[in-house]
Amino acid sequence: MAVDWIKTKQPFSEDRVNSLIAFANTAALAIENAILYTNLEERVQERTRQLEFANERLKELDQVKSDFLSTVSHELRTPLTSVLGFARIIAKRFQTSLLPHLDQSQKKTQRDAKRVQENLEIIIEEGERLTRLINDVLDLEKIEAGKMEWKMREMSLFEVVETAVNATSSLAREKELEVKVVPHGEDFRFCGDPDRMTQVVTNLLSNAIKFTEEGSIICELERGEEAITLKVIDTGIGLAQEDLNQIFDRFKQIGDTLTDKPKGTGLGLPISKEIIEYHGGRIWAESELGRGSTMIFTLPAMREQASVAQEIPLFSRVTDHISAQFSQHGEDTPQILIVDDEKHIRTLLREQLEEAGYSIVEAQNGREAIQLARSERPDLIILDILMPGLDGFEVTTILKQSDETADIPIMILSIVEDRDRGYRLGVDSYLTKPIDAEQLLSTVSSLAARGQQTPAPTRKKVLVIEDDAGIVRAIQEVLNEFQLITVDDGQKGIRMAQQEHPNLIILDVRLAEEGAIVKALRSMSETSESQIIVLTESIRAEITTILDTIHTDERSHAKKTVE
Repeated sequence: MAVDWIKTKQPFSEDRVNSLIAFANTAALAIENAILYTNLEERVQERTRQLEFANERLKELDQVKSDFLSTVSHELRTPLTSVLGFARIIAKRFQTSLLPHLDQSQKKTQRDAKRVQENLEIIIEEGERLTRLINDVLDLEKIEAGKMEWKMREMSLFEVVETAVNATSSLAREKELEVKVVPHGEDFRFCGDPDRMTQVVTNLLSNAIKFTEEGSIICELERGEEAITLKVIDTGIGLAQEDLNQIFDRFKQIGDTLTDKPKGTGLGLPISKEIIEYHGGRIWAESELGRGSTMIFTLPAMREQASVAQEIPLFSRVTDHISAQFSQHGEDTPQILIVDDEKHIRTLLREQLEEAGYSIVEAQNGREAIQLARSERPDLIILDILMPGLDGFEVTTILKQSDETADIPIMILSIVEDRDRGYRLGVDSYLTKPIDAEQLLSTVSSLAARGQQTPAPTRKKVLVIEDDAGIVRAIQEVLNEFQLITVDDGQKGIRMAQQEHPNLIILDVRLAEEGAIVKALRSMSETSESQIIVLTESIRAEITTILDTIHTDERSHAKKTVE
């Protein structure tokens, strides 16, 4: 149109003017849209960069938070161990040694003695609550980081419930509540982690007892075709419907924090939910305010499996070992070497163990521990991990590789939770601080008796070539009368066999199939007369079964010894 006007020099008609205006408007709109689109794309890209930066920053802050919680929780364990341990010792000595000699005829003396006892009970109770808080925080950190350790095996939910009921019996007695277990059926087998599942049921029972003032707690077990169901039913205060969806939120405590003052971290149920879901189950709550609550979870039931073959090369030897494990030992007082750079922890352990009848030697660092282990040849070494100079893992490696000290049982007692590494290096037991006195004495009783059995020169060597820490631990538990040397690689195993001349070699079937390891071992003069056992899957199953038996017998024997 513009070209036409240049040629004719005639005025535009009204139609042409309208067309030009429409074209101009359309063009302007197109240009504006193009500008807006360009700016929008730039803004979207900028916003995306900001969100990515914010996301990375949140990840960094979350990691800092997790690291902080983990570090602080671990560091709290050492002083908490001292506080709880000495409080229990003082309470016991006050009750048995001081109270009988006080003049009870004086009311002031009676009142002061009662106050001292009550104050000590408060210290112990609050210390135990702080321990549970620390454990909950550490469990949460492990779950978030995907580092939770799981020890899965076939087990019975009925046995888990019985254990949890026993663990919470004192709480129920204090409130005069009856806890009933009602099984509907017989077979409650499933595949799970015994400690974690006991943690879940104990938490559910503790909550039920905490919020129930009168009535009873009922644990109902039911076996279906595909699943096992547990219901924990209480007659307590109940929950409002709006709270049912919040009780599994982290750090969420139901109730008015100013009036009801709920106790706990708000982590028990969220952690229980994580554990149940890891096991392939589901957990939920049913409740009505003022009419009690029912906590319910389901788990996949264990299906029938073919029976394990009975004729297995290790079976007869392991059975003989179990019967000999708890035979009468010598009457000499067992000697224990305590290795910890914290003086208060050494003092606490000394007092607890001397009272139980043990002779104690102390070392405050790794080098001193190695010297005393060689000169004193104690029946048991209790070893911390975090120490200046040589740490506990390095000390274990040195002691287990020396003929003089390889047979001495080692128990790790530390704030560091790295059981797999400890068992790979050859430790016999692994406990974490704070110290549970009953568990400590039970474990010490078993290991110290083992340390008195066989002198080092007569102990035969067993080389274990296995990369599964759980299997290594099982073999250590079963064949503890031998001097065990463990490696996690076939080539390392060949070199160690040349160096140590083992009497027996236990080899993972997977490693045996990867290379000519058996052929190499047979061809070497150092191992030509060594017996070689290949760990097939059936043998692994048998070892696991025997290990469970040993744990049961050890607990029974240790309890009798302490009593």
